[in-house]
Amino acid sequence: MASGQKTMVQMMAQKLGFNENKPLINKANELMRLLKMKSLGGNAITLSDSAQSVICLDLASSSIGISFDVDHAIKLSGVKRNTYLSGLRTIEKLLDLAKELTVNELCVQLGVTSIKEKADLLLTKYKNSHNCDVTHPQYVAMAVFQACRVGKIKVQRNMIIPFSRLKPSQWSILEKSWSTWVDDKLSTLLKESSEESKDNFSEDTNKDTNTSTPSFKTAEIEDYEVWKKRILEEAYRELELRNNSFMEVV
Repeated sequence: MASGQKTMVQMMAQKLGFNENKPLINKANELMRLLKMKSLGGNAITLSDSAQSVICLDLASSSIGISFDVDHAIKLSGVKRNTYLSGLRTIEKLLDLAKELTVNELCVQLGVTSIKEKADLLLTKYKNSHNCDVTHPQYVAMAVFQACRVGKIKVQRNMIIPFSRLKPSQWSILEKSWSTWVDDKLSTLLKESSEESKDNFSEDTNKDTNTSTPSFKTAEIEDYEVWKKRILEEAYRELELRNNSFMEVV
């Protein structure tokens, strides 16, 4: 059985163009074995072995950072896109691999943490304007890439594309679409970002002013005659106390 599974993984890997990629095939075989163990434990998988093999190759490519042609994989799996994606999520959960790529994580790995806020802003605006699910790593990777472009920070495409789980040709199409959108909306995005920063600064400044700055009352100047009378009264009282003390001693 195990030999048959390995052969199926190798067959699917060859059809996907990974027949020479031993680390990928070994990783996919490892995932396939774990999946079968989970299935024996009562977690039934309704997908065929060929579909499971393709999904394990998909997950393996993601774990070691290799571009993967999802469209071709879906065709090879023999199931519809929705079934494939649903099966992918199910297997991810069974194998404890369900971890979404985040902007912060990618920025740290690429050493471009300075553009994190720009990337977050681009991703949020893209989601709102296109009404789409941006949890797929392709959107996170592209948001970081575009933020680097806007911020004039150089990042190699061959370093970031593997995180997107797209083939270079697919990345090029997505990049062209995003670049057009970003260039068209850039002035608006930068203005909104600037206004938001100013608002936050203004709120912080007002808060500091209200809580930290003491309120000073102008001291009232005492009239000379009033002052003179008060001083004399105090002097007379002190003199009277001294005289009384002297008489008691005598």
